[in-house]
Amino acid sequence: MSEGALPPCGLYRTTVPLGTAVPAGRLVYFHNHGEPSAGVYLPTAWSLNRAQWQEQGTPIPDEPWAHTLAPLRAEGLYRVREPFTCCDKGCRTFEAGLLVQLGYTGEAEPLLFVPEWTHAGLGFPERGSAVDAGRLQLLSLGQNLANLAVHSQAQAFHADLALLAQEPRLPWRDVTSRDDYLCFAAVDPYRSCGLPCLEVAYPDLQLIPLAQRQGLASLGALLSHQFDLHFEYLRTAKPGRSGGFDLIEELLAP
Repeated sequence: MSEGALPPCGLYRTTVPLGTAVPAGRLVYFHNHGEPSAGVYLPTAWSLNRAQWQEQGTPIPDEPWAHTLAPLRAEGLYRVREPFTCCDKGCRTFEAGLLVQLGYTGEAEPLLFVPEWTHAGLGFPERGSAVDAGRLQLLSLGQNLANLAVHSQAQAFHADLALLAQEPRLPWRDVTSRDDYLCFAAVDPYRSCGLPCLEVAYPDLQLIPLAQRQGLASLGALLSHQFDLHFEYLRTAKPGRSGGFDLIEELLAP
């Protein structure tokens, strides 16, 4: 199997069993270059709500099986953009601005944990709230997807885009800037990758100005600061210079 033709390493949910070792509907970590070969690793324990994995995984039989894996968002800290409830019953409401930690059960069901400040620092509760997977969202910054798509070994990337397009779709917001020449600003990833265009706009494309954050007023200054400017999405900025988007301030908002 070619590593480039396999899905990227990361968290997945199995949709078909792998022999008797890994049932369908399980949380796994997929290594496309694992030990002894490409394979999936089951969780053995959790530490601070993050999964710990087997030292030796179960090899996958072939490339088609690898593409049956359903990708999951990475574990970690996220900021709630808009208020939402955990499920249709409304058992728990997560307000806008809330800092939450995303984790998963062994069956790949998403859990949200609300960290709290303690005398020892930021504390993470042991129990989380189950949430419908459809309530999660995807955010891409300064994307260069069109450039990635032209590579001969981008089949797995095309498959991921096709999976994202399936209903029900994960809400996806794509933030780029025409000042950032290292990205494809406001480019539809499906059209640029030669995939069938969707009937509705997907992802939600948002253009923001970046040059004003660093006071770059001339073309020469803009050209000489491109690499640094490409990471401006991740920095905090004064409201008047943020262009309507500030990732760090949103993550840290009370």
